[in-house]
This record gives sequence, structure tokens and C-alpha cells, in this order.
Amino acid sequence: MLTIREGVPRRKLGSQLGWFLLWLGTTAVAVYLNPNAAGHGTHQSLGLPPCPSVLAMGRPCPGCGLTTSFALTVRGSLGAAFQAHALGTFLYALFTVAAF
Repeated sequence: MLTIREGVPRRKLGSQLGWFLLWLGTTAVAVYLNPNAAGHGTHQSLGLPPCPSVLAMGRPCPGCGLTTSFALTVRGSLGAAFQAHALGTFLYALFTVAAF
């Protein structure tokens, strides 16, 4: 987890703590959500509106499926997460590395 070392500037510790708290919140929300079987739209269970691209053109935008992918990644369903959004699992892994 987080380690505090002597000689590390407070600014760097604050930044690392910020990344960790952001990761923790994101992970908690991803665990809370039930992934939508359609592969996108999971964010709507948080009360957020549907993607404007889907409403206007009937096609998902480049970000559609990221929330679903994160929710599937924390459950270990990596294949389904990849199908929801090809970059979702990679971004979550990168986010995890940044947090620690």
C-alpha cells in the first residue's frame, strides 16, 4: 500500500495520496455497479443521462463502455471487459499503477 519514506517531498506524498483516493473511489463505484449486459450504459444506474451520441446517432461514442469495462474488470471478467471497451482493462491497470 502507501509507504511514507523520509526525504520524500510533501507535495509528492500529497499527489500520491490523491491518486490513491481517486483510485479507491473509482474502484468502490465499479464494485457497486452492476455491469449492463449491452456493454455500455452502466453509468445510467448512477442517475447519469444516456450518452448523447447514442441518443442522437444511435451509435456509441469512443468512451462508451468504459464504466462497464471497469465494473467487469474489478469482477475479474476480463474477456467481457475487453468486449465492453478494448482499452478499459488497460486503463484501469494503468490507473492502479499510478495509485500505488
